[in-house]
Parts: sequence; structure tokens; C-alpha cells
Amino acid sequence: MLGVAVATPLLAKRRFDRLECTIGILRSSKLNRLEELKGKPVEVSFHGTTYQGILTDVSEEEIFLKSGDQWISLPLYEVGDIRPAGGG
Repeated sequence: MLGVAVATPLLAKRRFDRLECTIGILRSSKLNRLEELKGKPVEVSFHGTTYQGILTDVSEEEIFLKSGDQWISLPLYEVGDIRPAGGG
């Protein structure tokens, strides 16, 4: 007889809860890092384009930049990278 792993509903829920907790920790960590960059010049990679500007605000859904005379709003889940301007 072949050994088949069967996930019970309780086991599946525990795994889901653990995964949800891990995602929450990662999201919280990323948001905390972004909070530290608020008000500072940053470079943002978004779909192959690099935007530069002052990070003015961040939410769980979007980031907001002031770049020259423009305001830029980008969906956070599509942003590849956010780093201090100049690679620092």
C-alpha cells in the first residue's frame, strides 16, 4: 500500500494560520522598513522602470512618491524593490 499524506481540516487550518502569521510578519517587517524611509529620497523599481523621489507615504496597498512636480502612486504588491536613493 502506498503511503499517502492526508491533510485533515484541522491540520490544513493550522498550516494556513501559520502561513498567514508568517505573511503578516513579513508584511509588518516590510512596512516598518518603509516607514523608516519616509521623507527620504528613494529609488523604486516598478515593472522595469526605476522611479526616484521622496517617499511621502506608505500603506498596505500603495506607496506615494513626490518626484519633482509630480506625485506618483504605485501599488505596493507590484513594486519590485524600494531602496534609499544612490544605493545607500
